[in-house]
Amino acid sequence: MREIIEVPRNLPCFTIEGPYIAHSVPFPVGRFSLCVSDDKNIFFNLLKRKSYILIRYPGLEVAVLGALNRIDKSKDKDDDILILDLDLFSRVALKSIYVEKSTNIFFATWEKIVENKIPSREFNSEDFQQNLDNFLLKVVNFFDHVFGQEEEKQSDVFRQTLVTFNFGKFIDECASIANFYVDESCVQYKLCNILLEKDVAARFKKVADLYDFCLSYLNVWQKRDALIDQSHEENDSVEKGSGGLIKNLDQYPEEVRKVIKEELDRLKVGKHTSEAGVIYDYLTWLQSLPWRVVTDDNKDFTLVRKILDEDHYGLKKVKERLLEYIAIRLLNPNAKAPILCLVGPPGVGKTSLGKSIARALGRKFVRMSLGGVKDEAEIRGHRRTYVGSMPGIIIQGLRRVGSKNPVFMLDEIDKLGGDGFRGGPEEALLEVLDPEQNFSFVDHYINFPFDLSRVFFITTANTGDIHPALYDRMSIIELPGYSEEEKLAIVRKYIIPKQISECGLAEENLKTKEITPFKINFSDQILKDIIRGYTDEAGVRELERSIHSILSRVVLNIAEKKNIEFIDLENQESSNVLDIKNIKDYLGISRVKEYFKDINSLPPGVGIVLTVSDNGVGSIEFIEVVCRNSEEFKKKITGNLALVLEESVEAAISRIRSRSDILPSEKSKKKFVHIHFDSGAVEKDGPSAGIMVYVSLYSSFMDIPIKPSLAITGEITVRRDAVLPVGGIREKILAAERHGIREIVIPSVNKLDLEELPTWLKDNLEIITSENKENISFQEISKRKKDKITIYCIDKPEDALAIAFPDSFPFKE
Repeated sequence: MREIIEVPRNLPCFTIEGPYIAHSVPFPVGRFSLCVSDDKNIFFNLLKRKSYILIRYPGLEVAVLGALNRIDKSKDKDDDILILDLDLFSRVALKSIYVEKSTNIFFATWEKIVENKIPSREFNSEDFQQNLDNFLLKVVNFFDHVFGQEEEKQSDVFRQTLVTFNFGKFIDECASIANFYVDESCVQYKLCNILLEKDVAARFKKVADLYDFCLSYLNVWQKRDALIDQSHEENDSVEKGSGGLIKNLDQYPEEVRKVIKEELDRLKVGKHTSEAGVIYDYLTWLQSLPWRVVTDDNKDFTLVRKILDEDHYGLKKVKERLLEYIAIRLLNPNAKAPILCLVGPPGVGKTSLGKSIARALGRKFVRMSLGGVKDEAEIRGHRRTYVGSMPGIIIQGLRRVGSKNPVFMLDEIDKLGGDGFRGGPEEALLEVLDPEQNFSFVDHYINFPFDLSRVFFITTANTGDIHPALYDRMSIIELPGYSEEEKLAIVRKYIIPKQISECGLAEENLKTKEITPFKINFSDQILKDIIRGYTDEAGVRELERSIHSILSRVVLNIAEKKNIEFIDLENQESSNVLDIKNIKDYLGISRVKEYFKDINSLPPGVGIVLTVSDNGVGSIEFIEVVCRNSEEFKKKITGNLALVLEESVEAAISRIRSRSDILPSEKSKKKFVHIHFDSGAVEKDGPSAGIMVYVSLYSSFMDIPIKPSLAITGEITVRRDAVLPVGGIREKILAAERHGIREIVIPSVNKLDLEELPTWLKDNLEIITSENKENISFQEISKRKKDKITIYCIDKPEDALAIAFPDSFPFKE
């Protein structure tokens, strides 16, 4: 072995990929062209004359110094690879790199890295020798994994490192051997750290960790290879099944069995190739799909109705529609019925209805959200040619539940949308939801027809804004918002018991915490105050959050051991009852806008219109009109209005200025009109505010306030004496009742929508139409004092003026 002091300080320097600390270094011949012009003999002569060489690694200013023993050609077919046989004996730090002009060869100046060797006392200690024994055992196990029982190869590898024992050099050789047989990026990273490590003891620990990783890596591949071999051994014939990876081939369709056998043959031949993982994943998916797994339906229809009634309060019409659909499916499972679509505002129970249907039928339930899905591959899956490909959400859902006939809920189908570059998901869903096509749905990844005809598909949407082709294939069931009475029943029957349990206030939970059990009392008035003052929604989601906030404060008081004032109630099992009284102590100031409470004292030009939001929630909004003198007529419209609503405002202005019989000319001319809709940050659209704009304009022109507690909805016409129908009547009337409106004006054509109102609300209504008013004018009717909510069904816009201004409007029959 040559002494380090004899080595010149300037040596040829070459760069190879990845840190190698081995004797035999593969080196591309093409790389020599970077060092010499055309004559490769210069390189060989140079190395014969100067037998030292520096091997440098990309990104590291460190190299390995070695003496060149010989240069061999590669044993592979590629003749452009040389094998440099080096005697590597030191790691060095590179100081500078330059090119020698005469030979165009890279040279580097270097400096030896002084290693911190292990003290002999520590090296000979019992603990260190035990660690060394464990490490040697790992090395032997590694060779067993790589070479099996070929002991001759093992001795060849150890021969040169065990003859002259140099501990630092020994662990370097062990590191290079691991790198040679485990080609992973993680190993390359670990080797870089080993190469830079000066302390021999620390380097020994890092090499030991490297072997732990390599052994675990080889174990995984060995187990997978054993599983694949077992699958092939047990798959000599299709009739006997394949066992291991694929079990019982009889459960698959004929064409699927044929492809499984072909893929197993490919896996057996190329189980060590990169394609093996793709084939393995594909076979795993085929094996896990429920090709013939079907759950039995509950045939007791009485039990189905009972479960739906237990899980949901009200929704009578909705549950009747669902029961009709379920009855058909139970009577004729092969019937091609349309797909259900539950449309309604948030929090009304669309998703929970799907869970109840699954529980009632005894089927498994799976839910997938379509919100934000923009690529059709998310529905149909990706083809196996893509990296990281996998099936679409339909096949994934069926695999998850392991059943061919689950209740499959597709949430938020109205929020689908393509990105304009790939196929839209709407078109992909057509094959899923069309009863005439879904018996042979083809996922791109599985690439086989899968029968979806027995799946009970239910979709949900907040609005009816659904792709027309999908809308045509679905049976729409609208879920309206809940009334105040329904919310009271729901909060007592479902929400309060659920939140008491979730907050840990159940009796059994309090006993385990050594707390005296107590009950929580919510009076009807307190619950109504929460509904009216802290929620403004069609569903009960915000109401549930409010109850949770109250109970959370109770739990906080218990945790902080604050005094809780209990009351004694008669006929109670326990005398400890917490009576919720002051809501502000729990929920703070009311979140409902204060101007909603001023409906009984509005100035001239301000009117209340009934609206429905995009989510299907009924509400009330204010329209404000201001008129002032001007030399010529001008108008200004504000409030973030969309095109349809802005046109309705224009139509109302044109109609009132053209009606000289109801508005004096001096009142309608030379006026500047400013019309404003509240909540300017919210975009508004729709024609239903037209009649209210007409009434508010009249109120402002005449400087007469509109009748208190009156709300109007309806589409206006410019020349015809007609009021056109609008949508969302049920939601609008529920919103009016929620805000204390006592009189409502709707178009006569919408009177049929009143049949959809809950029974308790219909009993509280006084409906006046053109048929039952006879010879009594609206002016006389509106003067009556009634305890019920009065609904006027009008035929023309001037009827609304007669109701809004009973004492001043010159109504004419």
